[in-house]
Order: sequence, then C-alpha cells, then structure tokens
Amino acid sequence: IKANPDLDRDVILINNTIYVKTLELYENIYYKTHKAFQYFEDRLDEFDYIFRTNLSSCIIFPKYKKWLERLPKEKVYNGNILWAGPYIYASGCGFTCSPDVIRIFNKTETTQLYLDDVTFGKICSDNNIQVTSAPLNNINFNELENELRWFNSFDCAFHFRLKSDDRNNDIQLYKLLLGMYYNIF
Repeated sequence: IKANPDLDRDVILINNTIYVKTLELYENIYYKTHKAFQYFEDRLDEFDYIFRTNLSSCIIFPKYKKWLERLPKEKVYNGNILWAGPYIYASGCGFTCSPDVIRIFNKTETTQLYLDDVTFGKICSDNNIQVTSAPLNNINFNELENELRWFNSFDCAFHFRLKSDDRNNDIQLYKLLLGMYYNIF
C-alpha cells in the first residue's frame, strides 16, 4: 500500500500496488490499511484469509500455507501478540485475518488513537474477536546460522522480521533469505 496525495479518487489498484489518496506518513498507516481493506470488500469471499504485513517482513509461503491449515475459517485474528496499555493486539509486522474480521474492521469508523496495529486490535477486542499467537522470528544478522537452523526445524515457522538499526544489513539479509527459499538473487 502506497500513498499518493494527487490521486483523483480515494483508492486505486495499479499493477498490483494499492494507492491511497493521502500523504506517505507513519501516522497514515492505519488510514491506508483501512482504505485498502475497504477497496477489496466486494472480493473478500474469494479468500480464506488476508495477511497484512509491512516491508520489514519476509514470509516463506510454503510454510505459511501449512500454518494456515491449523487455523479456523472464521473469527481469525492471528499474529505475534503484543500489548499496549489495556489492549492486546497482533504486531503490525504481520497478521492473518479471516474475511469476516476484515468486514468488521471495514465497517468500523474510528479515530486512530494509537498505532495502526493497536487500533486494529482494539476494534477486534471491542467485537469479541481474540488475537491468537503466530510464530515470528526477529532475525539477528550476527546469529543467522543458529536462527536459520531453528527456523527450519519448525514446520510452523514462516515469518522473518528484518528490522534492525542497520537497514543495509536488513536488505542483505532479505536478499539472502530470498535466495535460500525462493532462488532469487
């Protein structure tokens, strides 16, 4: 999802990228996510699940598909669980939802009082949808060999988080993972 304040409409899909009419600002992530989910409202029945992620994540899809086999088909709000004050939520680095949860999110008009992922968690909590835990590997560039060994030993491990203070290392690591799991680069 990308922002473009010069669009002639609120949301548009161009070459597999969703553009939302707004500024590209951290505080607009919730708005962009909400608009993107609303854009696909009429097509939600085509999907069993929707995965919302960000640029610091690398998903290994064959393993993710195995993970999805464990989940029910309704009331799914699944991700790395965190909390902020009274709210428990799935980290915005990546969470899975069933279409019924996205529909609830889409019809809920709220003022974003918290970060985007916390706001989503609050909406789910207010609608009696519990977040459930999914595996996440916050990978450390210096511990790569050990972390990959553990990651590969679990069928359910599918999500790498690549976010450190050195974004150049993160990019190198991302390329390495794409090479290992997808033969890219």
